[in-house]
Amino acid sequence: MKHKLLSVLLVVALLTGCLGGLAVTASAAEAVYGDFVVETTVENGCSFENGVLKIQTSGAYTVRMAEGKTSTGNTIVINAADVMLKLDDVQIASEKQGTAALTLNYDTALEAVGEVRLTGYTDKSGDLSAGISGTGKTLTFTGGTLYAKGGNGMMTVSYYDAEYGYCGVAANVFMTGGALYATGGNGSELRDTFQGRPGGAGIIGNVTLHDGTMYATGGNGGDSVSGAGNGMMGISGTVTVNGGTLYAKGGNGGSDDGSFGGDGGAGIYGNLNLYGGRVEVTGGNGGAGSSYSGDGAGRGEGGTGVSAVFYTGTMSDGRVLLDRGTLISTAGEPGAGSARSLYGNYIYRYNRAFSIAPTVAADRQTTILVGASASNCWSASTYSNQKYASYVAKICYPIHYEQVEEDFYGPDKFAEGEQTVIPNPTKVDHHFAGWQVNGAGEPVKDLTLDGTLYTDAVTLTATWTPKEPFTFEAQPQAYTYNGQQQAYVLDEALSGASVKYLVDGSWTGQAPSQAGTYDIAIVKPETEVYQSWQCELAAGLVIEKALPDVTAPTPIAGLLYDGQEHTLIHAGATSGGILEYSLDGQNWSETLPAAVDAGQHTVYYRVTANQNYYGVEAKTIRVMIAPPETQCGKDGDCPVKAFDDVNADAWYHDGLHYCLEKGIVQGVDAKRVAPHAQATRGQVVTMLWRNAGCPAPERTECPFTDVSAKAYYYKAMLWAVESGITNGTSATTFSPDAVCTRGQVVTMLWRNAGKPEPETTQCRFTDVKSNTYCYKAILWAVENGVTNGVSPECFAPDGFCTRDQIVTFLYRAHYFA
Repeated sequence: MKHKLLSVLLVVALLTGCLGGLAVTASAAEAVYGDFVVETTVENGCSFENGVLKIQTSGAYTVRMAEGKTSTGNTIVINAADVMLKLDDVQIASEKQGTAALTLNYDTALEAVGEVRLTGYTDKSGDLSAGISGTGKTLTFTGGTLYAKGGNGMMTVSYYDAEYGYCGVAANVFMTGGALYATGGNGSELRDTFQGRPGGAGIIGNVTLHDGTMYATGGNGGDSVSGAGNGMMGISGTVTVNGGTLYAKGGNGGSDDGSFGGDGGAGIYGNLNLYGGRVEVTGGNGGAGSSYSGDGAGRGEGGTGVSAVFYTGTMSDGRVLLDRGTLISTAGEPGAGSARSLYGNYIYRYNRAFSIAPTVAADRQTTILVGASASNCWSASTYSNQKYASYVAKICYPIHYEQVEEDFYGPDKFAEGEQTVIPNPTKVDHHFAGWQVNGAGEPVKDLTLDGTLYTDAVTLTATWTPKEPFTFEAQPQAYTYNGQQQAYVLDEALSGASVKYLVDGSWTGQAPSQAGTYDIAIVKPETEVYQSWQCELAAGLVIEKALPDVTAPTPIAGLLYDGQEHTLIHAGATSGGILEYSLDGQNWSETLPAAVDAGQHTVYYRVTANQNYYGVEAKTIRVMIAPPETQCGKDGDCPVKAFDDVNADAWYHDGLHYCLEKGIVQGVDAKRVAPHAQATRGQVVTMLWRNAGCPAPERTECPFTDVSAKAYYYKAMLWAVESGITNGTSATTFSPDAVCTRGQVVTMLWRNAGKPEPETTQCRFTDVKSNTYCYKAILWAVENGVTNGVSPECFAPDGFCTRDQIVTFLYRAHYFA
């Protein structure tokens, strides 16, 4: 039956990707780095320099020896988080001083395949030469067989050259399976002077064992002729065992030919928490020593099995806690020497199964807690000066479950006298009614098993009541593209439901932002009353393309033929799609069109569709390049030269030249033409009449009381009224002396042209309303290059029209007609 700790393992596996091994997908690529072959799906995840393989990107990696290689001095360094490493028959013996075989700069998950051996550098400078080095980092070991050994201190004759052995693993260890052998290196032997060096610990770091077998052995102290080195502990750190088997042994003290033998190391140097499995701890033996003060005082002390050395001696600071499982602890033997030591109180101070502190007084005792916690334990026992102690936690009884789902995790046993909480299970489309204990009694929810009432295996049967089906008719929803994510809106009845969208062939919970048709899936989890509900709706979400906002291009005014190519228009703009131009309506480009020839040119423009916007059909504007005969050399023959108040280079020169030459306008006197003077209604109709060739009106009677038959504009007024070019300002008045507005002038020109229907219906001027009398006239005037307004956004229809503007309008209208 599944144990509650399996849920812990599952969480670890999900976080590390380690459960069941570190899989590399079939599409993984292989590359050779020094003596290694690395297989991974991570692009550029590794580098190799100076004999070091550096893994620098998160991901899964399989490392094996290169062809023809069985071992190597090349080392491995983990320089990234979330690395899952598989070593396949890899054997590393570091050849660089102070360098571990495997260095962890981040927490790392590791699986061993075949024979994997990691050995630190062996030298008189063995310091920092662990098999695996990563102080403060966590090694998650998931399976296989791994040997990690610290470097030995090389034998030497000089005290200053002698060095410690180093630890097998210098990191926290989290183990879920397999076999791990962590062995500390031996200390230097010193044959001539001074003392030998201590060995290295098997593991320096906190250890958590869930499953598998771990062997942690401290290194032996070095021999000497003047004080031998001490053996080191199997594990230095807090040890927590939830399952599996742990063997921890301290290293033996070195022997001394002239003075003190080295002390044996503790099996575990730190707190021990046992929640399951088996732990066997053995202290190292003391080394032999010769007495220089009499009676064999030099023999080394045997090591403690478990030394929870936190010095205060309180339960909160140093403890051995047994919840479940088996603990066997054995002290090491004292070293050989005389039958009795002069320093007996010290010789035997470590020679015990348990110890709180190395300087504990003779009447202090080690407290062993057998139970779940220091404050609520099954029993408390005290032990002092025992070489051997064996403990088995309380009797546990199995729990069997029936009618539960495969993914249910509950405690698989309960202990006598213990209260065990049973979690409520879940089942799809069912409501949990309670546990039935051993097939009898009413079902009970939130069950707690009392270990004082049950003293045998218990069968718990889950009882269920079906949940009601949930029904709902989901309907497709449609939106228009707006550049933002647009989500399917859930009905209130679907509270608590979630929506997924089929985007580019994959389901995602992120609402789309592009126009398109999307299948959706609505998922509503089961509740206390209803079953789970899921609906897949084809084309459930539709985001329509938007109509682009188009700013039409405008003609470039004042173009004159000079044999050169002229760009014809100012660029338009569009909020979506692509704005394209053409001169023939067939060949399209985003490039602004240009022409050389004089005359009227038709420019087509359109918007092509894309994923998010509809296209806009082609429209046209007309642009004029004035013919060469309208130009002049602006010399003495130019009619404009006759007037002192006109600059020959003025923007309205061509219009004034044309109107003076055609007799459409005259000077206000012999030397002035008054180009900037405001034009009256009488002057405007006269200019239009003269431009039309001064046709004789058919009518002879004037309906307006404010117009004299002797006025210069009389015939022009009659012609304009009967031609429909203008009306009076009332039934009886014409207001000939009133200043003409820009809107009135373009309206007269448009009517004189026969009131052609403009090709566009959208006006770009913000001061022109669609219901104004001059709306179509303004559209026509802009389309035909008569005027572009006073600015790109403003036409000023109520602004007064000046004589220079009117002659320019007449000139452009003539050449565009």
